[in-house]
Amino acid sequence: MADKISRERAKELIDEHQAGRIIVTDIEPKPTIGTVPEDERELEGELEAYRFGELGVDDD
Repeated sequence: MADKISRERAKELIDEHQAGRIIVTDIEPKPTIGTVPEDERELEGELEAYRFGELGVDDD
């Protein structure tokens, strides 16, 4: 399970590490017509990944 952190903490983690990957997700409920119980709502999301620094291994 991923931890939820603030933007400030994310920036600190980047500053503390020489290299790594950042994965950003944006998940929201799909729009609905009428009333749909929270546990039955469908979600849609986007995922973006970024590398920073030199990882030392070319994994492209």
